[in-house]
Amino acid sequence: MKKTKTICFANNKGGSGKSTTCSNVGYGLRELGYKVLLIDDFLANGKALEGLAELVTKSGAELVGAGVVIEKGFQVGGDIIRSKGIHLESLAIVESMDEKTGEVVFRD
Repeated sequence: MKKTKTICFANNKGGSGKSTTCSNVGYGLRELGYKVLLIDDFLANGKALEGLAELVTKSGAELVGAGVVIEKGFQVGGDIIRSKGIHLESLAIVESMDEKTGEVVFRD
């Protein structure tokens, strides 16, 4: 069985350079023949994930897919990522949210 190495960049604050750091490290890992699986917390309009996928592809590394914890199904991000042929898995997909009542409906 082949052993898998995991590299993670995490910070609770947005704008801290996680995506930039990941893409820079990705360029180096490509030279070593690594495969890349992108993982993120939320997927809404898909621009961040789309940009990271493009960086991985341009680096010459192999993008094997993407995973998110919560996908906002009422926004276009998931459709955009899937239309590019990227295998995307979501732990939960929010179908709708009601601002007045606070009700959240999940996709089956």
